[in-house]
Amino acid sequence: MAKRTQSDQIQLPTGITTKKGWFISFEKIHEMFAKTNYGYILKHRIRWNMFKPTEYSGYEWERTLGPDANNLDHLLVAYEQTKDFLKNEGRFTKKEQEQLLFTSIVHDWAEPAVGDIMRYVKTKQDDERELKLLKNVLHEVLGQDVDPSTIQKTCDILRNKDSKLGRAFNTIETIGYFETAFRAWGQSKKVNGDMKMRLKWLTSNVLLVDISKLIERARQYKSADILLNKYNNVIQDAFTTMPDSAFKFHRHNKIEHYQKLFEKQKKLWLRYNK
Repeated sequence: MAKRTQSDQIQLPTGITTKKGWFISFEKIHEMFAKTNYGYILKHRIRWNMFKPTEYSGYEWERTLGPDANNLDHLLVAYEQTKDFLKNEGRFTKKEQEQLLFTSIVHDWAEPAVGDIMRYVKTKQDDERELKLLKNVLHEVLGQDVDPSTIQKTCDILRNKDSKLGRAFNTIETIGYFETAFRAWGQSKKVNGDMKMRLKWLTSNVLLVDISKLIERARQYKSADILLNKYNNVIQDAFTTMPDSAFKFHRHNKIEHYQKLFEKQKKLWLRYNK
């Protein structure tokens, strides 16, 4: 029998308690949302759509990138990633763990109304509008029995990425971006043509935007350090063999800008990895 690790033995919260004393599991919260029109909309939307070839269906895209490419299933993926994160980090109280897990399962509930705006173009005004709508959807789906402070704390986590919990959740999301990018890189080796280059483009975007953050967060969070070590060879391969043609999808006057940014992040990675 395999020996259980310390992280496997950590007991995490599995739900929240309402003002009336009723317990609702995080899985039940997700099921309640999935049965609404909001859930239906997310179930039929895909993530990372900017990178998908137009001739590919959403179903084909999900098969390529996995469940995280589906807007509704992404919430369950984020929930599992949050559990993994918390098992590796010993700095959070039970209430903080509960709040992060609750946030993970509901954080995109406003997207049926606002759409899945890519973070590369999302504005502060977009964020504030989404948070306002998130409160409304949370109350609509869960009723008035959920402690208002739980909902407010979730909004605070999503708004303030420099707070203890905001920084933690932002790190969890960043880890999620890399998990998808690494899958895209692996899948790019199995296909040809436009799809191949678009998957490489996706990977290049995550690397040029987030590798510096992940390296910095690895000093603070064991989970980020584990990810960098686990995928060290993949990151090295992507940085050293990324073709120039992967940048052709950017606007013509921005291609050189993104190539230079990628090279800058590549140098940062090579210094870190030597």
